Amino acid sequence: MGRQLLRSGTGVGANYREGLRARSKSEYAAKLSIALMELEETLYWLELVERASYHGCEEARKPERRNLGAECHSSDFYQAGPRPRRHLTTVLNSDF
Repeated sequence: MGRQLLRSGTGVGANYREGLRARSKSEYAAKLSIALMELEETLYWLELVERASYHGCEEARKPERRNLGAECHSSDFYQAGPRPRRHLTTVLNSDF
């Protein structure tokens, strides 16, 4: 799970940044659409990590995983998710 979370989490910023350097409106929209999909995937993986930690999953109890599970219980992760989602959705729906 950790590798998937890292991949999707870093994909959000990478695709957003590529979108800022797009050569056309369609390329810009495509990159921001991918960033939005990566954001949704990242939130999905965070939810799974939280559930695994909550239910006492063996994987979540491993020492190297404890901090990730503790962080996922923090409301900061879930409060931050809607803001980028709203921003990306607004930009994609505008005429940019």
